Amino acid sequence: MTIFTRLVDIDFSACDPSSSRGVMIWLISNAPSLKAIHLTESHFLPDVSNAMINMSHLSKLEITKIRGTAEFYDPITSFIRHHIAMEDQSTLEEFSLHINDGITHAAAWLNLISQMNHLKDLKLLAGVFPEYFLPVLQKIGRGCPSLESLTLGNAYYRDANFTDGVIRSLCEHPKLRYLKSSSQVIISRRLFRFVQVS
Repeated sequence: MTIFTRLVDIDFSACDPSSSRGVMIWLISNAPSLKAIHLTESHFLPDVSNAMINMSHLSKLEITKIRGTAEFYDPITSFIRHHIAMEDQSTLEEFSLHINDGITHAAAWLNLISQMNHLKDLKLLAGVFPEYFLPVLQKIGRGCPSLESLTLGNAYYRDANFTDGVIRSLCEHPKLRYLKSSSQVIISRRLFRFVQVS
């Protein structure tokens, strides 16, 4: 059996989801030192999710092009619930989500992130954070007990659109040390109010 003993990071983002699934599962299952995976929503199917659940060292996961499809819901929910159940034994420390605008109102699985005890670095990358996204951030502000770094904004554009209250919802988090944003608006006005109330 071929085993990639030194492979620690792999990026599937450019692969065709329809033809690469078998190879992805095989690589994930035969790289015992693999710690970081990058892929798109289209790659994140049940058997791929199950292969990642069985990993013993996964510490970083990046999912791009998230549209909130029905096919994505069950696999991502199962994956997050697994790491919630692992509690402090979970190895996942960094979670990056590139979310397409307009889907956050339907993404109920995002609420589960606040229950991930071992997560230290969370990146929620989107161009718009509307009012109906506030409950997600409020739960993160009260949960994610190990969270030290949070990035909000857009990975590709200079500015992101934040509704009032987004930053304030995070001000009581006990361990949050680094707050990053691509939005100039948040720095000039809302961050000031955040500092005033914290």
